[in-house]
Amino acid sequence: MTVIAYKDGIIASDSQYTTDSNIKNDCGPKILKLNDHLVGMSGQISLLHNLSTVIVSKKLGFLSSLSDLLSSLDLEEANVIAVDSQSKIFIFDETGAYFESKGTMVAIGSGAPFAYGAMQHGATAIQAVAAAMKFDIYCGGTIWALDGLHSIPFTA
Repeated sequence: MTVIAYKDGIIASDSQYTTDSNIKNDCGPKILKLNDHLVGMSGQISLLHNLSTVIVSKKLGFLSSLSDLLSSLDLEEANVIAVDSQSKIFIFDETGAYFESKGTMVAIGSGAPFAYGAMQHGATAIQAVAAAMKFDIYCGGTIWALDGLHSIPFTA
């Protein structure tokens, strides 16, 4: 389970990985910068770190490459946020289907309802992830944030 939030040029995530009855804290970020996009993934997180190799090797555009990759995998559940350099927000599901969000903020994962509520009331993406970690038992670890230039661990 996960929380990933984006608002005002910042994408943030927790670092807890949960599988069946195992909880692993501080397993690293669930976000990265890839081809001028900020990307965050919930679901099968192990795939996030393989995205760069696959997408860079394709000659299609970033969104088409990501869509093709997701549709070619047999994922039970996955959601991806991709934000381009013009702050356009795209949301993908495990089938590779995606749409452009017309909003200025987005959250995915089990902690998304808490993150949305926090951001709606003025919280930053980092503060929204902290709120979700406080109220969603499936979120935890360290907060990671990326602004397009740096990946910095934040402690909640």
